[in-house]
Amino acid sequence: MGNSPSKQSSVEPRSRTTKQPLVPPPSELKKSNQVIQGRTFHDISSTYFLPMDDEENDRLHEEHFLIKAGLGGNLLDEALLSSKLQDGAMVLDIGCGPGTWLLDLATEYPSSTFHGMDIAPTFPTMIKPPNVTFKIGDALDNLPYRSDTFDLVQIRLMVAAFRFDEWDTVYKNVMRVLKPGGYIQVMEPDIRLFAEHNDVAIQDYSTRVTRFLQKRQQDPDLIHKLGPLLKRNGYTIIMEKVNESPLGWGSRLSEIIGDDYIRGMKAAAPIVANDFEMSMEQYEHTLDNISTRFVRAKTYIHSFLGLAQKPGTDDD
Repeated sequence: MGNSPSKQSSVEPRSRTTKQPLVPPPSELKKSNQVIQGRTFHDISSTYFLPMDDEENDRLHEEHFLIKAGLGGNLLDEALLSSKLQDGAMVLDIGCGPGTWLLDLATEYPSSTFHGMDIAPTFPTMIKPPNVTFKIGDALDNLPYRSDTFDLVQIRLMVAAFRFDEWDTVYKNVMRVLKPGGYIQVMEPDIRLFAEHNDVAIQDYSTRVTRFLQKRQQDPDLIHKLGPLLKRNGYTIIMEKVNESPLGWGSRLSEIIGDDYIRGMKAAAPIVANDFEMSMEQYEHTLDNISTRFVRAKTYIHSFLGLAQKPGTDDD
């Protein structure tokens, strides 16, 4: 969804030269998919409620550059992590989607090796730098990598992917593949809306989102619990904070982030509208109405940013 800007930075335009069709052979999919209202989603048993198609890949590609602009870079601690990547590091992105974060870093740090893993093969398979590799995998399974392999693992925008009681499994699996002294970078948004000025429509919408998440066994307050979850699973916290991200006001970047939020929630319409007991048209009209209130209500979302370390050193 996006994070609040820490410094002014321009948003990079899309640079897609060739669009590769997302039509993998059935044997490559862990779970079958379903098509609803013309959008492709995971199997009905999945808790993930965003699509897995070309249109969503385009949105995620653009969203990467919004996050990068908001944070002022791809790493939560540039001084700490960039030197490791310059020297040559092993990096894994879990739930990599189209792989934009990895592709961006691979160009910046050619000495490092980058791996992307996702349950759906929506990542590029042919046109990619030689230091980037993608594979299908599920973070809830035993990750398909050797123990003590990676210097840095990222989990980003996976708040819709896991039930609350599954995050312990994810963090334990990451701990195994991290090298001693390796880092985990976590960025997750709270998809509910908050406002400085009372707004009944925004409050009603956020109440509906809360109920939607609870019905899917996802904790609406997850971002406030990720730090304790990391500690409980043996990580040493390097930094953790909850950002307030303005939507549609304060800067041009915030306006674009607001547009991206609406675009993302509209992408989820075939799943969410039914739970809201609305037609697709009613649901999309609700989102359009919400977007017109962003500036007046001073609307924002919260995002968790966390960097933690596996105890030990590479020499252990």
